[in-house]
Amino acid sequence: MLKRAIRGQILIGLLLSTPGHTMELALHYDTVIAQAAVETKTSSRSLGLWEVYLLALDNDPTFQSDALTYEAELEKVKQARAPLLPSLNADVARVRNRDEIKAPDQPFIIQGDAYYNSDRYGLSLRQPVYDHAKHIGYRQAKSQSKIAELEFEIARQALIVRVVTRYLVVLAAQDNLDLAVAERTALARQLELADERLQVGLGTTTDLYDAEARFRLAEAQEITARSALADARQALVELIDREPERLKVLKADAPLTNPVPNEVQAWVAQALEGNLELAVGRQTADVADKEIQRQRAGHYPFLDFLVSHDFEDADGSISGAGSERTITDALLQLSIPLFEGGAVRSRTREARLRFDAANQQVETARRAADRGARAAFLDVTGSVRQVRALDKAVTASESALEAKQEGFAAGLNTNLDVLDAQRDLFEAKRDYLKARYDYILNRLRLKQVIGTLSEEDLQRAGSWLQ
Repeated sequence: MLKRAIRGQILIGLLLSTPGHTMELALHYDTVIAQAAVETKTSSRSLGLWEVYLLALDNDPTFQSDALTYEAELEKVKQARAPLLPSLNADVARVRNRDEIKAPDQPFIIQGDAYYNSDRYGLSLRQPVYDHAKHIGYRQAKSQSKIAELEFEIARQALIVRVVTRYLVVLAAQDNLDLAVAERTALARQLELADERLQVGLGTTTDLYDAEARFRLAEAQEITARSALADARQALVELIDREPERLKVLKADAPLTNPVPNEVQAWVAQALEGNLELAVGRQTADVADKEIQRQRAGHYPFLDFLVSHDFEDADGSISGAGSERTITDALLQLSIPLFEGGAVRSRTREARLRFDAANQQVETARRAADRGARAAFLDVTGSVRQVRALDKAVTASESALEAKQEGFAAGLNTNLDVLDAQRDLFEAKRDYLKARYDYILNRLRLKQVIGTLSEEDLQRAGSWLQ
């Protein structure tokens, strides 16, 4: 299944590339297959985005369904071409005949019953010479195959985003669990201090209750975090059909850069040129336009060349000995449709209305591509600023917690102040880690909107893991 899916990608690459890139693409995907055979078997090592993607190529049922659908759609081109090629038919028959002749008033006529066999053989060849509707149907099928190629490319890019999303959800869930454990541990220490201070008369019952309430809440959050991690890992298993033992994690110094060019209108222009959903809409409108021509051709004459050869061998009968007969015909047959009760005009009007509807869908896709490119660009640039701001927030929260802990020890701050500072610190850390994952996803989605998301983008994101 993996080779079949990647073979489909090779087909797309060959169809969409220039002739000079053909060998390069074929070698590239041969390398992908080789890597899949080797890397997916190394379960003892940590899995990165690339390794998970290779597993998903071969195991994700959604993508496998898309790959098989793509291959099935390509068969329609062959089916549409077949009516334009010669068709040859053969027929064979054996007939049991009975002759009965009665002529009582004519004694010179042979009378009686007879049973005999006759064998018939025939060959017929038909070659369409001119059939405008069939030629339009063939061109229409080729346009539909281009839609299938675009939809398969959409599925491949969606698989990349799906892999990265589920992978990063696991990492985020693991981070949440680690932070929940760390927060519970910190609150346990704070609860212990509150109890000790109460015992020596320095604290209050309220401080103890506050600390215990926060501690119990942290315990509940840890339980929730463990469940969320288990579900996130299972979502990844659903994609790759195996339990990942270890996953690579995001580097602390992963790069944060704005898109290049750092100008939203440039990305909008690329989206209007290369967005795959928009391309599907345009191709669908082209198919609808050809459907108008095909239905209008119902008024056109069509010409066929026919050759038939028939042979009949009959045994003897009442009237005499057996006979053999051979007939060969060759003709040009011109058929002219005259009137079908208005069906051709009605189907043509229907096709024209569907073409107008398809153009409206193109406009919808164009506006969606425009909006999607703007949103994705702003998400990336916003993520960069957000990560940097949250990084500073974490540093400030750590300093604030340290100051309040010292103030609590000196009697200048209450236990509640320390608890609030701890809560703020862990919330800032969660938001910071999540923002880093969002940045990666937003970069990939920006490339997806303009239709250029590739394995190279996935590998680049994978290089930020360790």
